[in-house]
Amino acid sequence: MPNLQGLPQEIFKTVIEHVMEQHEPVDFDSFLLGVGQISADDRQTASEVLRGTGKRLELAAGLSAEWTSVQSRGKTAWLKLPSQRVPTPSWRYKDRALQDWRAASMQSRQFRAMGKIAFFEMKSFLITAETAKLLQRSIIKQLSRRDQKMATERMRSIAFPIGADVIHIACLPLPSRIKGFPSLSRVCFVIHGQKGNSCLKEWEAICRETPGQFKDVISQCGVPISRLKISIQIHRTAEVNRWEAMEGILSRKVYPLLRTRAKLLSLG
Repeated sequence: MPNLQGLPQEIFKTVIEHVMEQHEPVDFDSFLLGVGQISADDRQTASEVLRGTGKRLELAAGLSAEWTSVQSRGKTAWLKLPSQRVPTPSWRYKDRALQDWRAASMQSRQFRAMGKIAFFEMKSFLITAETAKLLQRSIIKQLSRRDQKMATERMRSIAFPIGADVIHIACLPLPSRIKGFPSLSRVCFVIHGQKGNSCLKEWEAICRETPGQFKDVISQCGVPISRLKISIQIHRTAEVNRWEAMEGILSRKVYPLLRTRAKLLSLG
């Protein structure tokens, strides 16, 4: 791992954020499964983990071609950042999110603090409403309570998978789940036609602007839509492949239930 500890904190933070950034949604359940499979005697792979993330840190710290200015202690410092995402090295844990998490968990106290925060802030996560509920209650066994609290406080981008056949039921808990992530700025509802989240790893979906009526009803349920970019995606596995048909389902099944929920909330 490159020695970055002597960098000013602002530059050190920028480097780590650049390394942790990942736009492809991380399947959170698969990530938790990987974390749970890491055993105490697995430390022999630690050097390989650190070499993988360390290589990307080195590139982000100055071995690439694009300069970025960073304000540090009242002065402007210049930092080279790669113009393209640095490829993840091939190693036995092929999931990049798991690799980044392990690296953030193994380093110095300064790296762990910034690394874990950047992990949750700079990645997008695919999370079911059920897993989100467990995370917000800090009862997921694979992560410490402190890490779970950090996750709920720091996550900025979340995609919620929704089965097309149970959309009217699946949408009911979503307002509460969204409100439980105070730093969220981007929320995507992915309507799909298969059980579980495995089908969503093939991110073939049509993104649609969320209907104003949908925003209105979830706003009535207490969702702070003014600070959120909300979108709906129709996954290729959903039987309903016409947007007009999906809007009809939302109007008939989802909006009435959410309005009822909003009325019940207003009654206290």
